Amino acid sequence: IFSTTTPYVGQQVLVEYALFVDDRQVGPFGVEVQDVKVPDFDGFWTEELNQRARVETQRRKVIDGKRYTVRPLQLMSVFPLEEGDVIVEPMEIQATVSGRRTLRRRKLPLQAPQVNLKVQPLPPGAPRGFPKGNVGLYEFDVTVDKRRVAVGEPFGVRLRVRGEGLIGRVELPDFPESDAYRQLEPVENKKSGVNGRTVVGEKVAEVVLTPTKEGTLTIPALTLHTFNPFEASYVARRSQPVRVLVRG
Repeated sequence: IFSTTTPYVGQQVLVEYALFVDDRQVGPFGVEVQDVKVPDFDGFWTEELNQRARVETQRRKVIDGKRYTVRPLQLMSVFPLEEGDVIVEPMEIQATVSGRRTLRRRKLPLQAPQVNLKVQPLPPGAPRGFPKGNVGLYEFDVTVDKRRVAVGEPFGVRLRVRGEGLIGRVELPDFPESDAYRQLEPVENKKSGVNGRTVVGEKVAEVVLTPTKEGTLTIPALTLHTFNPFEASYVARRSQPVRVLVRG
């Protein structure tokens, strides 16, 4: 089960492989699964979702009047890195099943269907210099660790983006240069995790500034451009200007 078969490059796609079990046809020993062969997903970045998310997806489903227990086998998020037609090979498993009327167990080789994906390029209308990795649902802000400093006293500026997507590919906006301060090269760090069935993350760039003159130092509003794949639109996330009072 793919959340979409026509994703954009860099879009998060939820992939679930599951076994549908008709409890009326299965004996007391149930079904055991061995030798799971997962597709390679060449050309994708993959993130396996945690055990809790996998357990939460267990459910029942009615198909053609029959009630099935849906047993997830693999739950992951995949991010296509290149556009074009992609064939995802089937998952293969070996299942051991006992019948309702007999305790005899037999082995069944099972195979999921092949999936054909059409990975779309990002549409026209992107801002100039748009980073192609900025695909997802993100928020952006800029903060400082001090509001009052003296000339020559360093302070930190924090650029932060967070939200749903492959955070490692997101590029933060460049920090502007000025004769009102000296600045060190930004230091970036990131972290990612899983929220339910979605890969989320946060990336922060720390910039150290040293004021060179007294007065009010204004850090202008910065803009992070992203692409929302669900609305197929480019989004501009703009921070608020930050003012720091510099004493002589």
